[in-house]
Amino acid sequence: MEKISAYAVIISIASICAGLMNIISPDGAMKKVFRYVLSLFLICAIVIPFKDFKWSDIQFSLDQDLPETSFEISSEIDELTKSRLDEGVSQLVQRELESLGVADATTKIIMDIDSDNCIYITKAEVYIKKSYVNLKQTIKNNIKNNIGIDADIYLTGE
Repeated sequence: MEKISAYAVIISIASICAGLMNIISPDGAMKKVFRYVLSLFLICAIVIPFKDFKWSDIQFSLDQDLPETSFEISSEIDELTKSRLDEGVSQLVQRELESLGVADATTKIIMDIDSDNCIYITKAEVYIKKSYVNLKQTIKNNIKNNIGIDADIYLTGE
């Protein structure tokens, strides 16, 4: 890693020097020759560090667990996406319940991930107080019609 950063510093310094020299270069026919010399200078700055390069110094490891790591990252992303989706859909359901005058309801969004890693919403479970029993079908219909999710409505204590 130190070699790479040293190489980057050398290239940067050479580029800065070439740029400054280009700014102060003479006009006319000499400018083309001067740019040619600067180009050679930059090529040398890029190539010379590789003169002692040996392919045997580079070691490739085929024992890396890339598929498992990428699977772990993919599952973390899926879980994060599911939780964000859960929050958003729960808020939509809560707004729908508030529009019907239902307070203190709890929602649970049931989601699944298919074989293509697509997250889809199976249904929403809505827990309302028994005092809203007469709104049970209305709540179910409104959630289905306005949000597009099937809902199961459960009654809880008073």
